[in-house]
Amino acid sequence: MLQAQAAPVDEYMPYLPDGANLALMVQKVGASTPIIDYHGKQMALPASTMKVITALAALLELGGDYRFQTTFETKGALVDGTLNGDLVARFAGDPTLSRQDLRNMVASLKKQGITHIKGNLVIDTSVFASHDMAPGWPWNDLTQCFSAPPAAAIVDKNCFSVSLYSADTPGENAFVRIASYYPAHMFSQVRTLGRNSGEGQYCELDVVPGELNRYTLTGCMRQRSEPLPLAFAVQDGAAWAGEILKSELRAADIDYSGHLVRQTQVTSPGTVLASTQSAPCIRCCTLC
Repeated sequence: MLQAQAAPVDEYMPYLPDGANLALMVQKVGASTPIIDYHGKQMALPASTMKVITALAALLELGGDYRFQTTFETKGALVDGTLNGDLVARFAGDPTLSRQDLRNMVASLKKQGITHIKGNLVIDTSVFASHDMAPGWPWNDLTQCFSAPPAAAIVDKNCFSVSLYSADTPGENAFVRIASYYPAHMFSQVRTLGRNSGEGQYCELDVVPGELNRYTLTGCMRQRSEPLPLAFAVQDGAAWAGEILKSELRAADIDYSGHLVRQTQVTSPGTVLASTQSAPCIRCCTLC
């Protein structure tokens, strides 16, 4: 691990804007007491300042040349177009992984002659299977794209967009449209108000997330000529990645006879059939 030089926190305080508050606690993993405890009991939201520390920690621990790697692996054998064994998609928390990357990996399977998988489709997230959220996170931030739960499986930043259309008749529910390539389900319980409704000034929208990336929009909205664009954070990264991978396999005419399953326990690696990697950490950590 690289060594970093640090100065006492007090030396930096004069450079902070007037009215700024700073609380900092640093504790080594496994240690019983913190190395640094500057107003450690002061309650505050870390917000985006935590990203800076997280990115710095990643650079110091992993190095600027580190690349996140996503692989398709198997312990089975390929015979006459049939992969006799599970196909394991091993995710590593790559913050830059896109659907196109997965599509390219599936294309690589096709080039190898694979048309059928006689086994399960395994979504391996064992590299990072901790808690999805920390105590004290604001509940109304959880569905915001900037607050997507930490996950090993990240595809297109685990964020998706929808359009909310007001109904033609006041009192009826607004309706929501979501692109078919998003493996999420949206339901609307949003009441449409008239354009000049006085109630509109008190109108608010809320979203209630459910299992397997199901969302219900509630509240009300005034009639409008254009749809209201909204974006939400994926709540279940493994389910999201699994459904996208299923879709890409289907588009490539590759089927499987088993089930879509999730693997959270560390297993020994298999033969790598396809892989993709992120840009060097010095670049991709800015997206963490």
